[in-house]
Amino acid sequence: MRTTQFLDALGRMERATQRLREAWGDTRKAWDDPVADDFEVRQLEPIMPQLRFTAAAIRQLSDTFAQAARECSDPEAAP
Repeated sequence: MRTTQFLDALGRMERATQRLREAWGDTRKAWDDPVADDFEVRQLEPIMPQLRFTAAAIRQLSDTFAQAARECSDPEAAP
């Protein structure tokens, strides 16, 4: 797997997360009641930390793959 594939996927995930935030902000302008509050607390708030954790893991995995690729292609690069 190429490291750019990880970063492409990360970019797509981050753009989708931003679109979700924007769409929810627009929705909240029209939907402002206890059900909306409950939806936000139970459905949206829990996934935001998970998305940040996943983004960090993808970056770390991409870095690890890039390092492995460098080391496999250049014997002098190995520590």
